[in-house]
Parts: sequence; structure tokens; C-alpha cells
Amino acid sequence: MAVQSYVHDPSSKVCSADCRHWQDASDPQYRSFRNNLPALLILASSYLSLSTLQSHLWPTPRSRSTFITLFSLAMLLVLHGLSALKILAILSLSYFASISTKTPAVGKAWPAILVAGNMGILLLNEQYDGYKLGSLHAVLQPLVCQGGESGDG
Repeated sequence: MAVQSYVHDPSSKVCSADCRHWQDASDPQYRSFRNNLPALLILASSYLSLSTLQSHLWPTPRSRSTFITLFSLAMLLVLHGLSALKILAILSLSYFASISTKTPAVGKAWPAILVAGNMGILLLNEQYDGYKLGSLHAVLQPLVCQGGESGDG
């Protein structure tokens, strides 16, 4: 088996903001991460600041779990918009399926069933390019994002 060597493509390099060094822009996932790094640092800093403030003002374990839950929900809504409702519905369904009472025979196979079901949801999501709100009901059609967003509207 022959090992393929990396072929350098000069067109995949872009000048950074200060033009003192070149950055490789050939990998879209890394480029997206690098371009969003300032926002990620702001998010992490705000979480740590609010977390520290919360722990000083309300140092109980119950208030800590409430803070983490509320911050997580807010972050889901900011990052995913209305798709967060679909994510939470899938998580809730999976959670309630996992805690439901089962016969001993089904209980042994249940983790595998849940994993297979969740993987099926991921594959369907990939196959149909997300979950279209408009296809669920016509009333939900105005909630779909306009402007060429990637099908999770």
C-alpha cells in the first residue's frame, strides 16, 4: 500500500490579519474553528465569570445545578436557534426511554437498542438534511430560516 504524500497547494494559504505569517485555509473545519475562536474565548470567559459569581452568591449544590442547566439551555438556543427544541425533544425521548421500566430480558438489550435508535436518528438527520419544521405542519413554515441556511430550519 503506497503512502500518499501531502501536496502543498499555494492557493490554500491566506494571509493572516497582520500578514506576518501565512495560515493554511485548505481544511474548512479547522478554518471555521480558527475564525470562531474569538467568539469561543468570549463564551468561555463569560461562563467562567458567571460561574464564579454564582458560586459566591449562591454556594448551594442545587443553585449550581440550576445555573449549569440554565446556561446550557441558553447556549443551545443561541447556537442552534429553534433546532434546540428538536435537540431537547430527542434528548428527552432518549432519557425517558432509558429510565422506563422494562422486563429483565429487554433490560439487558436496552442499552444497545437505545444506541441503535439514536444512531438511526443521526443517520436520518444526515440523509434528509436536518428536520424541516415546515414539513411537520404548515403553521410552522414561517419559523424556517430563510437565506440558504443548511436545512435545519
